[in-house]
Amino acid sequence: EELRHVRRVLPNIPIYLSEHFAPIAVIQKALGLHANGIQLNKWLMNPITYRLAKRYKLELNVYTVNHPLMARFIELLYPGTNIYTNHPERFLQTRALDTTKPAMPPRS
Repeated sequence: EELRHVRRVLPNIPIYLSEHFAPIAVIQKALGLHANGIQLNKWLMNPITYRLAKRYKLELNVYTVNHPLMARFIELLYPGTNIYTNHPERFLQTRALDTTKPAMPPRS
């Protein structure tokens, strides 16, 4: 209810909903609130959630991606997804070794 009030009072403020267990349910909630996007733990990311988020033009953020290989996996399977990490230094080290590929996906 508070988010609905925020949306009415401050319509230009971006709203992102986070979910730890039910990725489809958070898409439904985001649509109901006219949210800008959703945030999911990396283990909840799946093709159906990705397709639905893209279909409804929701920004998709995946967090706790702490290994560069997992980031590459997400980058390849789910293009345009924003990746968040607790250990950016790991990505900088990888970038220093391989300068032909970006350390993180470009922001859309």
